[in-house]
Amino acid sequence: MKTDVFFLYLLPPIVLDAGYFMPTRPFFENFGTIFWYAVVGTLWNSIGIGVSLFGICQIEAFGLSDITLL
Repeated sequence: MKTDVFFLYLLPPIVLDAGYFMPTRPFFENFGTIFWYAVVGTLWNSIGIGVSLFGICQIEAFGLSDITLL
């Protein structure tokens, strides 16, 4: 089986089934942890991408020295 067949046609129904039939009690018991990981992950990725883009512009790696940041 090719990987694109798995990711495009087999995986989405599996994920949908797992989310649709998830018990609500364990989900809401762990809602604080889920929310915490979502917020921390979003901030971590935003800061990482911002620092990376700023660094690339500072070292002029791709000829982006004339782009002003903020």
